[in-house]
Amino acid sequence: MTQIFRISKKYIAIFHDLLMIIISFYLACFLRFEFSNPVKEIMHFYPTLLLIFTVKAISFQLFGFYRGIWRYSSIPDLVKIIQSISFGSTLSAGILFLFTRLEGFPRSVFLMDWFILIILVGGSRLLYRFGFDYFETINISKEKKQENIIVIGAGKAGEQITREIKRSRFGYNVVAILDDSTNRQRRTIQGVKIKGGIDELPTIAKKYDVKLVFIAIPSAESDQIRRIVNKCLEAKVRFKTLPSINSIMTEKVALSQLRSVKPEDLLRRSTVNLDTEQLGTMIQGNIILVTGAGGSIGSELCRQLIKFSPRKLVLYEMCELFLFDLENELKNIFPNTEIIPAIGDVRDQIRLKEIFQEHQPHLVFHAAAYKHVPMMEHNPHEAIKTNVIGTYNVAQLAGEFGCKKFTLISTDKAVNPTNIMGTTKRCAEMVNIYMQEKFPQTSYVTVRFGNVLGSNGSVIPTFKRQIQQGGPITVTHPDITRYFMSIPEASQLVLQSTSFGEKGKIFVLDMGSPIKIIDLAKDMIYLAGLKPNIDIEIKITGLRPGEKLYEELFSTQEELTQTSHAKIKVAKARPLKADFQKFINDILKNKEMNKDEVIAHLRQVVPEFSPGHL
Repeated sequence: MTQIFRISKKYIAIFHDLLMIIISFYLACFLRFEFSNPVKEIMHFYPTLLLIFTVKAISFQLFGFYRGIWRYSSIPDLVKIIQSISFGSTLSAGILFLFTRLEGFPRSVFLMDWFILIILVGGSRLLYRFGFDYFETINISKEKKQENIIVIGAGKAGEQITREIKRSRFGYNVVAILDDSTNRQRRTIQGVKIKGGIDELPTIAKKYDVKLVFIAIPSAESDQIRRIVNKCLEAKVRFKTLPSINSIMTEKVALSQLRSVKPEDLLRRSTVNLDTEQLGTMIQGNIILVTGAGGSIGSELCRQLIKFSPRKLVLYEMCELFLFDLENELKNIFPNTEIIPAIGDVRDQIRLKEIFQEHQPHLVFHAAAYKHVPMMEHNPHEAIKTNVIGTYNVAQLAGEFGCKKFTLISTDKAVNPTNIMGTTKRCAEMVNIYMQEKFPQTSYVTVRFGNVLGSNGSVIPTFKRQIQQGGPITVTHPDITRYFMSIPEASQLVLQSTSFGEKGKIFVLDMGSPIKIIDLAKDMIYLAGLKPNIDIEIKITGLRPGEKLYEELFSTQEELTQTSHAKIKVAKARPLKADFQKFINDILKNKEMNKDEVIAHLRQVVPEFSPGHL
């Protein structure tokens, strides 16, 4: 029955359009002859009408008029209507000219008929859609009590969200749109008035009994999101937001993308602008090896790299679960790229050599490392094995096999280190400098940055877990600060740094302003709908072994200059001591040193290493 109904609706649409062809031609002639009977004024009126009718009917079919649904008519459908009618009018005029030279037929009729037919055919579809939307809205209102909401943001995202709400059965009623742009205020979007700026949210929410706010500004940075959230808290309304513009894969946004505001949104930074042409030249068609591929940075590097069509992507990872998940994720999205899952440890030189011999990588991104500060204080020998010897193994093979580029992922904790982890990462940076001297044909670069949001073991997942458990949230010191950057942003800037082609350099990413951890804890409690030290206690526990109050991105001994990218600086590498190779040889031979021996050994090569707290 449904199929019959669909067929009948199609034939009704065809009959309507054919009738409009006749009416349009009559009207055009009627107007041209100043309301006289056109049959008397035009020779061979009916044969001419038959020709025009036939040509335009065929044109409608050729342009696929009846594949669309009137209910969803839009601008592309109108464009198709104009194209079809233009084609039909031009063709019919050409045929008439060929046979009659248009003698006794006013040429202005074609133009008037073209215009009238567009109005009749296109207008009827749009009128049908508007009527359908109007009555559907009325029916929804009758069926379900609608919740009044406010949309913040009068840009493209705000318009799309408002439009989807008005057409859907979600049970929402947009009573106001707010935007700080004075040029937009007092205007309307989808029939909804832009009633003022964000500061007016509490007043307008109270006036219209609003309990829910949608934040539709994907490009908003942390300060703006924080300000909106504070206004929502002041108004005592629930709030949801769209993800950042970096996280939205297409330009189209939808209600399904709205989610709770996360702590990461309060630390949101400006969009990263990449030189995609330069990155494409570096990556496309090459074989790439990523160590530590299953980790937070390693996996995101793989996601970014594969977008630029490498010939082969080798995922080197010691955790089979991480490797399995990443391989499946990448193969589902990019089935045409060869992805090689390789289980192995960077400390295992024999396994690494097998990988280099088999796959001959052109680019190597070394993300494998131990990064947890307190844990490495208790396991210094393991930190050296992975962060120093592991880096040495991979960098050495990259040079021996003639790789084009080798990129080391470093950390701000390598600057004036107070802990084992940071000192071993500083040693890894020195390994990179050493390898650049040893293998000048390979470009060795180091990229140094601070904490990444949402990484394994980072503070945000820890705070979330503590809030879910009812507290307390533990902060080591009331004045402790950290730099934060999103994982996609850090990974994109790592790729951009690698593409610069400057050998032996240490690239330092612009991390913005440092964030007080206690403020981050308070924000997360507020986002959970709770109050700090009332619902959730914030407990100061004292600095952990090797922990700094603040981090530094570069040493005063390093000369810092700006690159062509606003978010990337370059630090001139300090020269190595003449006995650096001896240091490497010693740790390769003495793998079972105790903690005191490890510290003494590290201080020989990194004299600024100062164990303790700063």
